[in-house]
Amino acid sequence: MHLIKNAFIIILLFITSSVRAEYFVINDYKVNMTVLGQKGIIMVDEYITVEFSEPRRGIFRKIPYIYMIDGKETEFSINNVDVEGYEFTTYHEGSNFVIKVGNKDLYIDGIHTYHFTYQVKDAFIFAKDHTEFYWNILGNEWPVEVKNISYSVHLDQAMPMTEKDYYLYTGAKGDTSRNATISYYIDTFKGTSTKSFAPYEGLTLAINLPIEYIKRPTYWEEMWAKYGKAGIGGFLFLLISGLFFRIWSKYGKDYPIVRMVQYAPPKELNPAEAGVLIDEKADNVDILALLPYWAHNGHITIKRIPKTWGKDDHELTKIKDLPQDAGPYENIVFDGLFEDGNKVLVSDLENSFYEYLQSAKTSLKTHLNNMGVYYPVSIKMQIYSMIASGLLAVLAFLTGFIFQSLALGISLGLSSIIGFIFANYMMKKNERGVHLYQQVLGFKMFVKAAEKDKIEWLLKEDPDYFEKTLPYAMIFGYAKQWSKKFDGLLTEPPKWYVTPGGYYYGGNFTPSEFGTSFDSSINEIQSVFTSVPAPSGGGGGGSFSGGGSSGGGFGGGGGGSW
Repeated sequence: MHLIKNAFIIILLFITSSVRAEYFVINDYKVNMTVLGQKGIIMVDEYITVEFSEPRRGIFRKIPYIYMIDGKETEFSINNVDVEGYEFTTYHEGSNFVIKVGNKDLYIDGIHTYHFTYQVKDAFIFAKDHTEFYWNILGNEWPVEVKNISYSVHLDQAMPMTEKDYYLYTGAKGDTSRNATISYYIDTFKGTSTKSFAPYEGLTLAINLPIEYIKRPTYWEEMWAKYGKAGIGGFLFLLISGLFFRIWSKYGKDYPIVRMVQYAPPKELNPAEAGVLIDEKADNVDILALLPYWAHNGHITIKRIPKTWGKDDHELTKIKDLPQDAGPYENIVFDGLFEDGNKVLVSDLENSFYEYLQSAKTSLKTHLNNMGVYYPVSIKMQIYSMIASGLLAVLAFLTGFIFQSLALGISLGLSSIIGFIFANYMMKKNERGVHLYQQVLGFKMFVKAAEKDKIEWLLKEDPDYFEKTLPYAMIFGYAKQWSKKFDGLLTEPPKWYVTPGGYYYGGNFTPSEFGTSFDSSINEIQSVFTSVPAPSGGGGGGSFSGGGSSGGGFGGGGGGSW
């Protein structure tokens, strides 16, 4: 058993080392830094000599630039980046600034020296009685051996220093070893490593500088550093949101509506069109309401097929084609249902009909735009607002995740959401649109609060009143409630809705039971119509935080090859 355990550990170590294996070592790591006190700038020169064991394109440097200090997020800037004699690109990745060196089409091997130059600003810690230079000369994130390290830190003013004013730490992150030398003369610190550094070991230098040496930020500069981006973000959010509101007020806000009960829906609108007009959206139920609408007009029948286990199935049967003046969205759904014949089991449409449904909803919205119920300028402003909101969403992603400006990213993201909301209600109804909307709204009011004696009178005027109005009650979300209002007034069910063994398994017909059964059927059909194949995917992430020893300073980081 002991042998098996040892063998397992050896195999695990082998696998781990294989996964982490890099294709180079660092023969020499030389860092020269110059501190410009009154400018608050550190100029960095790094000479990294690597030896590739296999052909690679080059190396990359990862330099952390966002830190948590005393529980607060601190960020410094990196500018004027160059890699002498090599192609390179820079980008932000999480809390790291990345310098990627090499050509994707060119492989190299052997020994190469990379000369990195860059400037950093605001990379100091301001204590009450001194200013601290705290820098990771060699970061703790290099996954390779570093055979030799040398460094120099030049101050642009000469000043006296004692050994109590500077500290050197080496080793793994958090270690306080000192496997390197350090000396100070006039204005310059120098040192070299006394041993090779294993992967993920680093070297950190901390220097206590006089309080007046580094120009400290003023109160307003500190406020700007802490809250400036948030302030800009808040201002942008208010400005952009106000702009969207102004555009909506001028081009999208409807005229005042007169609310008056209507006993029937407008003849000019079928239930799908009425559903879009009342809430400015093409919903699933707007399309599904076409089924009883078509059925009442003699185009289809709906048959419920009960199952012993699971949800019931339904069979849709085509009786005749749609009329020539049917909307394009109607033809999309109708042709999609009966493309393989005059009968279709709804269950056969699972994970496939959603494309027809989505296409029909888009077509329905376009169709209503073309019906002359909105001002043309409002249609244009909705398109422009959608485009602007989409661009804001892209900017929010770039600002927040690529350029790591969280406050601005959130501001632009929220502005994008506000823009989409206003764009959704940008369609301003003209006189015809307002008239039709008032009729739809008035009929919704009646469906919700109708009294039985009034319904009885309407049925005497039109015996098909229930079947004609049921699809409209569906788009209002009142199909079951509307059906119940006809209890005691109707004795015959719709002929187009068939259940096995007659209605309700031989029981007496009541509209409320029909409404419950039909509502269940519509929900089951919708479940199939909207079903999509299961997607696959995955993701990951990481984070970084600093301490107070080796690896606890600014800069450093690490890198690798590619």
